[in-house]
Amino acid sequence: MNKLSIFIAVISLQVLASCESNETAPENASELAAQIGALVDQRTGNVPFEAPVAWAMIENGQTKASFIQGAEEPGGATKVSDRTLFILASTAKLLTSTMVMKAVEEGKLQLTAKAGEHLNGLPATWVPVTIGQLLSHADGIPDVMENERYRALPIEKREHMSRTDYLAHAAEMPLHFTPGSQSRYGQTGFVLLSVILEKVYGKSYEEIVREKILNPLEMTDTRFITHHSAIEGSKPQIFEVEGKGFRAVTPEYVYADFATAGVCSSLRDMSRFIAGLQNNRLITEPHFRQLYTPVKGLPGFALGWEYRYKDGELMAGHSGGWSVVVMHLPKSNTTSIFLSSAADESILTTGYQAAEKVKQFIDKR
Repeated sequence: MNKLSIFIAVISLQVLASCESNETAPENASELAAQIGALVDQRTGNVPFEAPVAWAMIENGQTKASFIQGAEEPGGATKVSDRTLFILASTAKLLTSTMVMKAVEEGKLQLTAKAGEHLNGLPATWVPVTIGQLLSHADGIPDVMENERYRALPIEKREHMSRTDYLAHAAEMPLHFTPGSQSRYGQTGFVLLSVILEKVYGKSYEEIVREKILNPLEMTDTRFITHHSAIEGSKPQIFEVEGKGFRAVTPEYVYADFATAGVCSSLRDMSRFIAGLQNNRLITEPHFRQLYTPVKGLPGFALGWEYRYKDGELMAGHSGGWSVVVMHLPKSNTTSIFLSSAADESILTTGYQAAEKVKQFIDKR
């Protein structure tokens, strides 16, 4: 994980902007999709290439509207489709949090259980950290990239490092605060959650997610990725604005990042994932509600989900990098899925505004 990714995740909820008051509410799904297209066009005017975008509105387990534009690589011949792969970045935490709640539902974990109840050899300060605190970023555990010794290692040495060794580097640093006293967005807590899941299921994290989430929902496009991963000969990339063009970037994801950022997926698969949550195929409605319900005393965080309010209504989900925003509107059981590979602040803002446009459409009906 690079510093920019962490910084973006921290400030993601601070860049939200409301839809302009003079924009009329869509009358139907077709008009909603057209307005999303216009929104993308208006908000990305500073991007010197057509941003690859795939968006959908999922309501009660059904895709009700969608919008797709651009080429998989700016200027390329392959057009974006619902099977195009996008790097989820921190939005991957939605998978991890769902899997943790699945383990709670199956009686393998409790949100109040301490990390030390499941893993031996943890630093003494980590032992009392609870599963719920790890999910809500209230653990105080530092990010491994804050360790200069780890950061100095070449990507080739970090990329396939075991999760245990990864955590050992984070353990060399003191906690930022007493667990449960405050919150601080981070990555290490979710890596620790993946190791706890491995312990209670007796399988690797990626095997667990495939067995419990990907396979049942036929999410066949979704892949776990590291820096040098190639899928059908191509490396997952993001495209940063550079002058009048772009620069293709491959994030330096490592094996331990699977639970926190190292995943790519398609609009089709993410729609299936959200539908699985909405229609309670993955977890029951009460457990789904727990995921996005704000944690008392921790503004902005639920259990692995970020949240905000729009006109007094809860919106919860997660962003990823500058490019991905998934926002769920619990009141209407509706979710906006916005995927892009263009890395620009305007793209992230557009993703949140797309969710607000969905709310406007729902409220109009």
